[in-house]
Amino acid sequence: MHLDTTGDRAGGVVDVDTQAARIAALRAADPDLVINARVDLFLTGSTAVEEVVERGRRYLEAGADCVFPILAPSEEVIAELVKAIPGPVNVTCLPGMDLGRLAALGVARVSFGPMTYLTALDALKSMAGRIQAGQDPYAG
Repeated sequence: MHLDTTGDRAGGVVDVDTQAARIAALRAADPDLVINARVDLFLTGSTAVEEVVERGRRYLEAGADCVFPILAPSEEVIAELVKAIPGPVNVTCLPGMDLGRLAALGVARVSFGPMTYLTALDALKSMAGRIQAGQDPYAG
């Protein structure tokens, strides 16, 4: 996965031309590599759907295989992105989103980010708490 944030504390995004050139260089270096080009605008607090679409288009033209507008905020926005981006779109399944609906919208891949890990960690914490309290660790 190739992100398009700068990685600095300001949380800015890389210039689209610079990022497209990076993706093109990756593609030239390895034609078999799967490039999932992450668009981080929603992650930075932006609501600019048009800019997300433009970045997605540019990254696909540069050789990305798919576009990942991380944290697309709603099914309505996701529907706009899938319709406007001319290639596979990957999304984060946020609480309240429906997997069947995302599939119906044409989403190519769904990510759960760290949520599977965090859910498992919560179960472990709960079980550890029962053990510490001298309770049945399997009751829950």
